[in-house]
Amino acid sequence: MLPIKSKTKAKNIDIKPFPIGVSAVGYFTGLDVEIFDNPSIKAIHESGCYGINPKPRQATVYGQEKNITKLTEAEYKRHLDWKKKFGENSSFECDSEMVEVNNETVSDPFNISDTLVLFPEEAFFLHHIIECLKIQDLDNQIIPTKELWRKFCKLKESFVERYVTYLYLKSKNWVIKSGIKFGGHFLLYKHGPHLNHASFIVIVSKEGAKRKSSIEYHTNERVAETTGKNLLYVEVYFPKNVKPEDYLENIDKFQCKELFIHRIEIEKQK
Repeated sequence: MLPIKSKTKAKNIDIKPFPIGVSAVGYFTGLDVEIFDNPSIKAIHESGCYGINPKPRQATVYGQEKNITKLTEAEYKRHLDWKKKFGENSSFECDSEMVEVNNETVSDPFNISDTLVLFPEEAFFLHHIIECLKIQDLDNQIIPTKELWRKFCKLKESFVERYVTYLYLKSKNWVIKSGIKFGGHFLLYKHGPHLNHASFIVIVSKEGAKRKSSIEYHTNERVAETTGKNLLYVEVYFPKNVKPEDYLENIDKFQCKELFIHRIEIEKQK
């Protein structure tokens, strides 16, 4: 599998694949895991390109030199609730910032300057394999590994096969991001989104699962073709005689099979 479409002509790219030696705390929100303290964000994102950093909504307020964030009244009340709940006794780093609420400029009671969002598979990888991430609930209680596994399995019915695929592809030194934007489960990058376009759209399936229809296959292939990517199907084989509650302890017994889809134009081969 060869990467395609580089954004940069840099020949010597030295990017650490794992945030070794980092000790970070993330918060499970019920959908994903978020990290708020800036040193941890920098260390984890720059060592393997983990997570995404969503930008806040910005709008220009005329008469001021810089843009200012607009908050709805509901969002402002939520920030007040967070200030009461978390206060100063947490790892959140809050900076004083002015925001606009109902056309009035006020101080944001709970402004988080930066956020790193991890999807469940990469969060569990950093927690369970790299051991650089402790994950807490919103009451600041550490979530044990087995409990976190159960929460992610409940959140995503296909979490087990997706996590196994994540480990399998990570062992090949790919940078892995969410593929939902392109109709897949993962996107594979040689170095990361800031240096390369994605080489592959990955679609994960479980052994014995219902096969896709021809229309679904053609749809996936067309999306890949029009965005300059290739398709990679990964089928996960579960170990025999292992109970679901013991999957985590037997994660090394899972197997993956690749199916690489590539369109060949006959005329160009002549």
